[in-house]
Amino acid sequence: MPNAKKILFYLLNIILFSVIVLFFEVLFIKNIEKISIESIIIIRLLVLLILNGLFIFYIVSKENLTQIALEDVKERYKNLFNSSIDIIFTLSTNGKFTSINPAFDKITGYPGEQWLGKSFILLVHPEEQANIKRKLNQLLSNYKPLFFESRFNSRLFDNLICEVTLSPDILSKKPKLIYGVM
Repeated sequence: MPNAKKILFYLLNIILFSVIVLFFEVLFIKNIEKISIESIIIIRLLVLLILNGLFIFYIVSKENLTQIALEDVKERYKNLFNSSIDIIFTLSTNGKFTSINPAFDKITGYPGEQWLGKSFILLVHPEEQANIKRKLNQLLSNYKPLFFESRFNSRLFDNLICEVTLSPDILSKKPKLIYGVM
């Protein structure tokens, strides 16, 4: 939520709490004749401060817990990505590498950083490129994960055969990323 919206949200809640306090004051405190106006004002202010403090504590705690959980998930993903013995990567919808984990270097013999922005198809063995292009187009048209086996170019092996799983980013209606494991 943008800051202006958050502030408006907090202010509306403070107003709501004030109305609730006034409602209870009219119902209960007006019936007690012995309480002075000053005491009523002090009670109202104390109740408002307590309620607003509790509300703000709740919102801040909730936001902090959400932020901590998000950071924990990011750290776990980063650890999984960097320590996996399988190649984990993402592709743009035009088939170019957007991220590659360190296993890529060990399995293909190519530095992963040099492949960022390059086409996934270039990594595929020339005899299988047409078939893999069709599979990528199929994935982008029906948004369903693909599983296949193919030969890949490698500096380390004459015949690098890998099982590959490609999955579109299912969080958006039209995928912006393709996730891959091989």
